[in-house]
Amino acid sequence: MENFADVLYQRRFDIKSNIILKLEFNYGDLPEWLKQSKKNEFGKNWAAVSESLITYGELLIDTCVEHVSAIMLDFASFMQYGAYGLRTLECLIIKSLEKELPVIVDTRFAEYKGPEKEVPGNAIIGYVNGWDGWQPSNIHAHALTILPYKGKKMVEQYLEICLRMQRGLFLLVDNDMGLDIEWLGKKADDLLGKEIDRSSLFLYLEDSALTILESIKKTSLSAFIEIPEHYDSFQEKDFWDKISHKVKKQTFISLNKERLGFLNIDRGAFSSNSDSVQKSLGNNVELLEYYKKLFYC
Repeated sequence: MENFADVLYQRRFDIKSNIILKLEFNYGDLPEWLKQSKKNEFGKNWAAVSESLITYGELLIDTCVEHVSAIMLDFASFMQYGAYGLRTLECLIIKSLEKELPVIVDTRFAEYKGPEKEVPGNAIIGYVNGWDGWQPSNIHAHALTILPYKGKKMVEQYLEICLRMQRGLFLLVDNDMGLDIEWLGKKADDLLGKEIDRSSLFLYLEDSALTILESIKKTSLSAFIEIPEHYDSFQEKDFWDKISHKVKKQTFISLNKERLGFLNIDRGAFSSNSDSVQKSLGNNVELLEYYKKLFYC
């Protein structure tokens, strides 16, 4: 796998977008007609749930692929469906890779001990005991998120395995976590891109932690931010306008399906007729284009 920073920043430049589509999946959010269609096909069982989620997820990927730098999939939202949820996750990762769309999985707590005991792994990266000893994880995401609740040692352990496996690492941090940004800035150089002076080490910032954002200015750190859900379009623009130019170039924006209006999709979105698809999804694509122009720098 190529260096994650090189892949992500090159795609950002190519499509002129710093948006990352974050997807959490809940069967209850899907259109009723889609759920009923899959129940008619597969019966009232978990296969129908999985197929509904896959169909819905693939549509979102197909619609957004030309407008987003990467996709982030929420691991916990898949795990609520057990083995069928893992199957759904794997299918959507494969779909994204087929579209050459970088994949990040928001794992946070899904840890286990790797072959060297001190080097951790989790459901997305690491080594698992396989047919011939320890093998790399077979879920081929480009990056993952962790909540570094054990502090610096935990960050160093994951940096080691991400460097070894050429993965990106997103640290979900807040103001009370006590992680030194200057120290993280130095550690970011361990995951520096080969073609670009940016790191595959990201600060994942939301809510009050957004006040940390400007502190990455003198480092190679990258940032991934969630703008508060209650912000309207004027507040979004005001927030972004206040960020320095250099930091904007190091920052990626999280947008979810709710913000992009994907909750009520009609049958026309799945039609082979391009006019029907345009009628169903035209507003969503326009919104994607709006956010691309607003946030790209």
